[in-house]
Amino acid sequence: MPIDPDELAEVSPEILEYNVPPDVATLTPHVVPNKIGIIGFTVTRRDAPYGDPSWQLYGCNNLHTLKDEAGGGAFPTEQMAGWFDLHETSLILGGDRPHEVQHREWLEQGRVPVFMWSPQPEWPSSVPFDEERLYTRFSGYAGQKYFTNSISWMVAWAIDQLAPDGPAVDGAELGIWGVDMAVNNESQAEYSMQRPSCEYWVGVADALGIKLTIPQESDLLKSAGQYGRDDQSAFHAKLTSRSDELRSKLAELQQAERQDLSNLEQHRMMMNQIAGALESNEYIRGVWLNPVVSRDGAEPQAAEPELVGAEGG
Repeated sequence: MPIDPDELAEVSPEILEYNVPPDVATLTPHVVPNKIGIIGFTVTRRDAPYGDPSWQLYGCNNLHTLKDEAGGGAFPTEQMAGWFDLHETSLILGGDRPHEVQHREWLEQGRVPVFMWSPQPEWPSSVPFDEERLYTRFSGYAGQKYFTNSISWMVAWAIDQLAPDGPAVDGAELGIWGVDMAVNNESQAEYSMQRPSCEYWVGVADALGIKLTIPQESDLLKSAGQYGRDDQSAFHAKLTSRSDELRSKLAELQQAERQDLSNLEQHRMMMNQIAGALESNEYIRGVWLNPVVSRDGAEPQAAEPELVGAEGG
């Protein structure tokens, strides 16, 4: 819907310029709210307050390609205030997997403002992301340039909206749904490595008085216990015991596998020896024995050799 002039009158020129560039002025108004929601890809994204007008929600990357949000169907992009895709243009343009192609087609539609490093004319609602503004806002902070992932940028941006001049504005609240950064397998180890940066900026928000809403299921700001005090808790002991049990079973299976492989190798050697002996025996049998003629169509059988010097010979 078009921007309401009465709403714009309540917004400072700096904030208006930052949130609603002229080339997207006909899109959903981005009057700074008291509540900003950031939505990622994990399952708790489904719990975000879609449809609640007191929240302004922001997605990222190709999140819009996912289904099953808000009761089923397509992702509710029309309920989003804006978007972030903080990747190099070459990366966005590259790739031919279905979700990558769909993402580029979505950018061409210009449905919501999308913060990017390098806006492109073919993406009509792309908006330049002002990193220098954040560097200035957080000048003096130890983590001023501690950004290892998109969510960290988004959280810092949200802090700047909810606490532009220091302490948070009245009723400021930051919600983060669909963000865990807990995966630590071989193919996705980067997520767990990126988590500290995200938690740093969440801590900055907390220190500035911004209320945080993070699902209980999220791994952000969670730990199994308190170091030095809960190390010997029953739960800790149970998990440690279970890990020891699993390691023991795994070691047994690995040892059995090694033994099986050794046995298999021995069996193969024996099979090769027998096959060689059989081949040699068949060679001798074919060379030294005369075939026995059969009158009933059966395979000829080799005749027993006549021993020279034997009785009757």
